[in-house]
Amino acid sequence: MPMYNIDLNRAVRQYLPVRKKQPVMLALVYSLIYPVIEIYDRFLIFRETILFKARYNSQIMYIEHLLNSYFNEGGTDIYIQDGVIIDEFHLFKTVEPNDPIYIYKVSEGGTDLYLYNDVEYDSVLDFTVNVPSSIVYDTNLMKAWINRYKMAGKKYQIVNY
Repeated sequence: MPMYNIDLNRAVRQYLPVRKKQPVMLALVYSLIYPVIEIYDRFLIFRETILFKARYNSQIMYIEHLLNSYFNEGGTDIYIQDGVIIDEFHLFKTVEPNDPIYIYKVSEGGTDLYLYNDVEYDSVLDFTVNVPSSIVYDTNLMKAWINRYKMAGKKYQIVNY
């Protein structure tokens, strides 16, 4: 922060010649640098927001910390849970060099094997954000924060518990 810590009013008092440090001249110079001070203040606010956004990434613990600090005042009640993982199973032709997969009847006692459509694979959620029902929040704002930091292509849902 020392690099951006500039006191423009002090700089005016320091660099203005002694014979020109009369109240009228100081008021004139202060009024001339007022727009610069306003832009500098906006820059500092912008810098703080960018530093805040740069602190987080798509790791689960960082997203949880962000959501808890923004919506839960630093508590740990909001947590992220992994979604259901369905192992993809593919059927192959005989000429393709893959391990044979055997399909059994129920009476033969083989392992259960479920075949899914592509639509069922695509509808699986990658993670679930669990929010306590005691927390009042704006759903669109929470989605915006999650969308900003989640990895592209990941699907999620927000669930109240």
